[in-house]
Order: sequence, then C-alpha cells, then structure tokens
Amino acid sequence: MTPPTAVLTPPAGASPIALPLHHQAIRPSHSPASLWALREQINARAEERRSGPLAVVLYALTGPHGDPTEHLDLTRQVADRKHAQVHAVFSDTSGDLDPALRPGWADVLRTLAHREAQAVVCVSRTAVSSHNTLYQQQLQRLGDHHTALYLFRHETAL
Repeated sequence: MTPPTAVLTPPAGASPIALPLHHQAIRPSHSPASLWALREQINARAEERRSGPLAVVLYALTGPHGDPTEHLDLTRQVADRKHAQVHAVFSDTSGDLDPALRPGWADVLRTLAHREAQAVVCVSRTAVSSHNTLYQQQLQRLGDHHTALYLFRHETAL
C-alpha cells in the first residue's frame, strides 16, 4: 500500500513535491483534541502495516522513588483489550524529564526500532511528556517507525 502523501505548494514556476505523510512537518499544536487525532492517525497507519499478532512494550513514568506497579497494571489492561502479547516492560522514575534523556524510554524506542514490538502502551500521554511539543515530537518519531502508542487515558481525558 502506498503511504498517504501531501502536496507542497511550490514557488511560481516550480513543480509540486509529494512527500509521504510521515515526512511532513507537523505544526505544533496545543489542543488535546488535535494531539489525540494525530496519535489516532499514527496508530491507524501502524495497524495497516502490521501483519501477525500484536506485540507491545509497556511503559510507566513516575517521580523519583515512585512505584510504577499501578501504572503498569493499567497498561496491561490496554494490552489485554488489544489481545496483545507483552514483549517487554520498561519504566523511569525521573519525573517529567525530556523523554530523550530517560533510559527506560530509550529502551522502548530501541525495542520498537528493532521491530521486536509494534506499539508502546502508557497510562496517559504524560508518561511520554506533559509538554505538548515534546509529546508531539515523540509521536512523530513513533510514526516514522510505523509504530503505535496506545493509552489508558487519551489526551482529551486529562
């Protein structure tokens, strides 16, 4: 299946350039509804590309000395509803640190990049980042790898 494309409007006299949707620059949005819609779009593309059973990574973020057990239990409920196999479980206790600096999140991305799992499951978007721009960047990164992000509580529920 050919990925969706977007046509960029060229300057006068130049020809249009079609880029796959996952290479489009996404304008920062601060609307929970637009972040939800972006995640749904990324998830739909990931699901279209998947063949075979769904394998997921569970991920939880807590504050320093926090216990991720409760959050991981909620992510397991999502995995069960999706009839997904849990491939790995990761967590960080760094609080709302930039996701690029968290070792557990790095493990999630590495697992997804190696195609050992097709999705990550979190309790809410704040496990990825409570900062809209950082959250959107991570969504784009997941979309670039054709992987999904499933949440127990979606963006508009916060």
